[in-house]
Amino acid sequence: MKFNIHYLSLLLIYSLPISLMSGPAIPDISITLVGILFLIYAFKNSDFYWLRIDWIKAGIIFWISLILISFFSINKSSSFIDSFIFIRYIILSAAVYYWLITDDKRLKVLLLIFLVSLRTAVLSPAKDKLQPALLIIGLGNL
Repeated sequence: MKFNIHYLSLLLIYSLPISLMSGPAIPDISITLVGILFLIYAFKNSDFYWLRIDWIKAGIIFWISLILISFFSINKSSSFIDSFIFIRYIILSAAVYYWLITDDKRLKVLLLIFLVSLRTAVLSPAKDKLQPALLIIGLGNL
């Protein structure tokens, strides 16, 4: 079986909404891995057309401005590090837009996963808070 970075990246993107509920480590690792895998794909296939997309150019200009602004901050090293790693969000966005979610089917799957995750994140705590009231009025365990 051949290792396919495209499907691994797609799996990481699909699992991202669910992993956001676990805390910051797993989503950060997923975002970084997708970005690295996208860059591997781009270099391997010499596919840099995504750098010509206007909003990606704007994101890179914004990232450069963050780096330049960090030279004027009080805590230069911390500011520089924080602004430097911001590029992963631009690369992630480019990977999702240009490489991973390229058709309506994949978009619908991602939106469905997002909505189920959102429903779980919002309604689970609400159900836990309502449970004593449900028991009092005789509805028991829902």
